[in-house]
Amino acid sequence: AAVRAAVAAIERDHGPVDTLIANAGIGADTSALRWRSEDLERVYRTNVFGVSHCIEAVLPGMIARRQGHLVAVASLAGYRGLPASGAYASSKAAVISLMESLRVELRGHGVRVTTLSPGFVKTELTAKNRFPMPFLMELDDAARLMHRAIRRQKSEYRFPWTLASVITLARFLPNRLWDYLLRNRKVIKAE
Repeated sequence: AAVRAAVAAIERDHGPVDTLIANAGIGADTSALRWRSEDLERVYRTNVFGVSHCIEAVLPGMIARRQGHLVAVASLAGYRGLPASGAYASSKAAVISLMESLRVELRGHGVRVTTLSPGFVKTELTAKNRFPMPFLMELDDAARLMHRAIRRQKSEYRFPWTLASVITLARFLPNRLWDYLLRNRKVIKAE
């Protein structure tokens, strides 16, 4: 209700929303050794339902006008399970799947859909991480890349390309090999 009210106020003062950028993200230490469903619920409330509430507030108008652009910020973490990141990674996987479903369904209705999946970006969220963050990007650099992808109306944009390539390939690795790499190479270490 709060999001719909905010969108109504924005549209009253500035006209219809033509581009929505839904960028909601919090993390939580969701190690299997300390699992709590409350942590998963809290992360999903922000990362998945926050995005959904924003979309719900603007999508009917976009469909009626047969024009608009839905953009959601997911994460490369959404493409493969990571230790101690079950809530965050699965919430971003949900956003990726949600946006893909919307993209397919909204084709022909004049509404474009873009999913942005960054790797590690230097923010307050990543400052709390206690594991290696390969190819950590500065916030301004990530924002520039996202802006370019939105302007070019890409349906999906994963970056930085180096980490995105590794994660894309990792999706095709057998689980045993992925587990081995995480465990023995200490790509990411669960506590």
